[in-house]
Amino acid sequence: MTNSMKKLWTLCVLITLVSACVPHKKLVYFQGDLPSTVYSAGVDTFQLRLQPADIISIYVLTSNTEAFPYFSPSGEGRLGSDSKSPYERSYVIDADGNVELLIVGKVNFAGLTINAAQAKLAQLVKAYVTDPVVVIKKLDFKVTVLGEVVRPGTFNVNDEKIRFTEAIALAGGLSGMANPRKVKIVRINQKEQKTYAINLNTTDAFLPENFYLQPNDLIYVEPLKRKSLTSVNPEITTIASILSTTILVITVLTRISF
Repeated sequence: MTNSMKKLWTLCVLITLVSACVPHKKLVYFQGDLPSTVYSAGVDTFQLRLQPADIISIYVLTSNTEAFPYFSPSGEGRLGSDSKSPYERSYVIDADGNVELLIVGKVNFAGLTINAAQAKLAQLVKAYVTDPVVVIKKLDFKVTVLGEVVRPGTFNVNDEKIRFTEAIALAGGLSGMANPRKVKIVRINQKEQKTYAINLNTTDAFLPENFYLQPNDLIYVEPLKRKSLTSVNPEITTIASILSTTILVITVLTRISF
C-alpha cells in the first residue's frame, strides 16, 4: 500500500472516530455541587395560580346532603359519586377570572392558589352550610416535551406540580443524538412569553425558575450538530462509508498479493 493510500486510510479512520465519540464530560448530567439554597428556593417559591381559561373541578362537600343538594356532586356529598367524568363536571374560568356557581353566584379565582381558592369559596358557602369542605382541582395542567427525547409528546399532570426532571423522564429521557447543553423551556402565560436556557451538564435544572414547570410549558431539546450534518447531507455519510470500505478492501487485497 502506497504512502498516500496509508495517509488516506488513516484520515478516514480518524474522521470516523472523532465523529462517533463524545467526551465523557458532555454525557454527565448535573455536574458540580448543588447549593441547598437553590433547591429550597425552587420548592418554596413555586405557587400554581389559577388564570382565565383554566378548566377546574369544584366540589363542595357537606354532611347534610339532603338539606343542601346543590353543594355536593349528584347529591352524594363525596368525590366521584356519579358516572360523569371530571371534565363533564368542570368549570371554565372566564376572561375576567370568574366562575358562575349556584347559590353563591360569581366567584373570582384569578391569581389565587388552589388553597386560597378553596378557602375563599368555603367562606362564601358558610353562609348556607355549616363547616363545608371545598375541593378544587385544575384539570388542564399539561406540559409538552419535543426534540431529541425518546418519547416526545404532551403529558397531563395530575398533581399540582411537576419538576423539569420529571417531565424529561416522562419523555423517556434524552436520545443519543441530544445536546444536553442546549435545552430550553418556553413559558407562555396571559401576558408574556419567556424562554429559559438549560445546560444539563450543570445544575441549571435546579434553579428556582426551572425547577418546577408551569401549565403549558414547552421543553425543547436541540440535536447535536453532527445529526444536522447527517440529516442535511446524508450523501456525505454514504460516500464516507463507501470510501472507507473501498480502502479496507484494497488494503486487504494488497496484503494478500504480497
